[in-house]
Amino acid sequence: MDCRADFKCGPTEAPHTGGYLWGHIISLCAALHARRIVDIGCGNGALCRELASRGYEVVGCEPSAERLHFAQRGAPGLVFHRLGVDEDPSVNWQRVL
Repeated sequence: MDCRADFKCGPTEAPHTGGYLWGHIISLCAALHARRIVDIGCGNGALCRELASRGYEVVGCEPSAERLHFAQRGAPGLVFHRLGVDEDPSVNWQRVL
């Protein structure tokens, strides 16, 4: 399966949600004084990269092996796990996206 067809984004570019959702997410994280964030369903890791570039400690979780590969390839310095929403990451995070 090619996830790029499903999500209309390339292996490392931001999905369409980047244009209308990310500003709200970033503002909310700032308002809540979050520093450690886990992004469950991170896809290709684009939002994780954006948050990390703003100084947040981010871990991405993605159940799809293909999308996880894109995330890891696009941000080799970040931490990603193959997990879905039904699985417990067993880490204490301030905010979950």
